[in-house]
Amino acid sequence: MSNLSTNTDDDFIQVPTTVSPDGKISFKAVQEVYATVFRAEERLIKKFLKPADIELNNIIDICNKLEQYLEQFIIVASSKRATISYRSGQVDEFADWNRLKLIDRSKIDITKKVVLELDFLLSRSEQKKPRNYKIQIEIDSINGSYGKLPSSLAGDNGDESDADFFSALWHVRRSGVVRFTIEYTDYMIASTALAVVEKWYAAIPKLENWDSFAKAQKILNYRAVDVFTSTLTAVICLWITLSHGKTIEQIHGTTIAACSILILTAFFWKIINDFCEWGLSKFHSSPPSSTIIITDGDSQFSSYTQKKQKSGAWKFFTSIAGSIFTGILSKLAIALIVG
Repeated sequence: MSNLSTNTDDDFIQVPTTVSPDGKISFKAVQEVYATVFRAEERLIKKFLKPADIELNNIIDICNKLEQYLEQFIIVASSKRATISYRSGQVDEFADWNRLKLIDRSKIDITKKVVLELDFLLSRSEQKKPRNYKIQIEIDSINGSYGKLPSSLAGDNGDESDADFFSALWHVRRSGVVRFTIEYTDYMIASTALAVVEKWYAAIPKLENWDSFAKAQKILNYRAVDVFTSTLTAVICLWITLSHGKTIEQIHGTTIAACSILILTAFFWKIINDFCEWGLSKFHSSPPSSTIIITDGDSQFSSYTQKKQKSGAWKFFTSIAGSIFTGILSKLAIALIVG
């Protein structure tokens, strides 16, 4: 292999030769001295936070692109491993990336995570000894995070902990991301390897239009509106009932006012919630059947979402009614004591 490839394909990202301009010491030279003296390796990490529709073909594709990227260097030795973790607890380990092409997709369980590892010794003419590099790509699965939901599905009585629900929902919302890590001694090689992954990731469709992700967004917006409106209305109603009226007649008037506010707030709350659902309904579609990372499981999450919406609506009205009732009782007690 030559030290620098002459391939001009756009899929290849080459490392340019670093030359010190105007006789000055280049950053690369400083880095070489640092690595030689301290025998230390740097680490470059980047997270791609927008969930993507990553299929088995995409995983094989990034393996091929990284292998093509290394063809421009003199590679003394290399090791390519892959690990697929499933929600059932099963783990498949592959000693070579080529084994990924032999996977029987029809027998694949719901995938939780895919990890690709590439270790290689790279030799360059300006270096006395080969340098070690290690690339790791972690791909989390959205449906792998559904495994966290059953722990908070205690039944159909709607008494699950909100903390458990939001914890599970957080994992669903933050999953489906890609994490790239490379340990290096030459930043130029690390940055161009990252560029290969960035280009690969940019070409993959993102997940804003998937039912599972849209449902997660919807329930988060729903509960945010629920908490905000119920808290605000409860405070207003309690303030009205406590700050106005000293006689029974005045308390009767403030009670009517508080109930009117409750009805109006419930009306606007419903409008806001319907608006959130309408906006998110535009992003609904079905995932492809050939995917390895995202598989079925929407039905469980959908039923749980509907149940939490019903329990959230009930909590909304009971919190406001409780505030009004507390204020009325307080004013009645004051009126009876004062006379």
